[in-house]
Amino acid sequence: MWSPADPQALPSQEERKHAIKAITEIESQLKAAQEAGPEAQLIVDNLKEELFSRMAWIAPIRKLPSEILSEIFILAAEVESFAPVRISEVSRRCREVILGTPQAWSMIFTTNRCKNVQTYVTTFLERSKPYPLHLYFPKSYPKHHHDLPAKLKEVIIPSLYRIQCLSVAPEQLVDFNVPAFPFLARLTLAAGSSALPVTFLSSDRFPRLHYLNSEHCWLTRNDGDAETVPPPLRHLWVNSKEATVWVPFVQSCSGTLESLNVYIEFEFPTFADPVSVYLPRLRYLGVLDDNLVFNRANWPIQAVTPALLTYKEFMTLLGSGLPRFNRQPKGQKGTMLKLPVERAATIYGPETRS
Repeated sequence: MWSPADPQALPSQEERKHAIKAITEIESQLKAAQEAGPEAQLIVDNLKEELFSRMAWIAPIRKLPSEILSEIFILAAEVESFAPVRISEVSRRCREVILGTPQAWSMIFTTNRCKNVQTYVTTFLERSKPYPLHLYFPKSYPKHHHDLPAKLKEVIIPSLYRIQCLSVAPEQLVDFNVPAFPFLARLTLAAGSSALPVTFLSSDRFPRLHYLNSEHCWLTRNDGDAETVPPPLRHLWVNSKEATVWVPFVQSCSGTLESLNVYIEFEFPTFADPVSVYLPRLRYLGVLDDNLVFNRANWPIQAVTPALLTYKEFMTLLGSGLPRFNRQPKGQKGTMLKLPVERAATIYGPETRS
């Protein structure tokens, strides 16, 4: 039976024809061996291995240079938490490429359903060096414990200087118990206990933080808490609860903010005197109302936005079956804006069902 002279080389057109013919012969032999019964199992196993080897040799993926494969593997890792491990099991070449692509190991999902999360995290931390890390933690761990497991925390803390993006419950963030996250640029606070002291968000602790999403976590402040300088935030999502806390926080970030989204929760307190906030760089302002409780009289901020390009309202009832982001209702006019702004605006509201 024909075999390639150099199994490591790419097949020519002529060699490809010979390989396909050999594959057909092996398939015929495999079918005959399978019909022979259990006593031919060893022959079946050997034929399957040879068939896989021949098919892999003419596989189109072998034509791709390693640089292209690396880019593909990085994209795969972004959508499948265990992708790098699975890719390493495909073939010897895939294993070589994925092990030589540390960026593909830099996205770590501790929600991964593997038997030993600690081993999974340790492996990814080691193989991702020296690239920045993207860590995603579940809302809670087994037995309703929101704190990070001690062993997992011990593994992660030495690599804190590499964490660039972090999605974590507020109590897990505090549980790290470290003075600073020096490289962190993006922070998403997942629903946990749903509260975080605003004093925790200081520029000393987060010197490079420019994106903060606390849509599902409200900020709190205790009497007597010292004032802190906020991080250099450019993009901010806040929860409408505890407006006496988040409004001053927006004020303190007003000089750097480029986008602001406010998520309206189940209740929205009334404020007699809105606070005037000058936002010189703000280009985008959004209000997300899942319960249709937002109205202009309750809005605590009088926004002065000379650079504003877009203002959007997203309105829908939770559980109504309507998507949060809907098309602009027919006949909706700009005069219906609930927040006074000086630039063009777009309103998204719940569509009427027929």
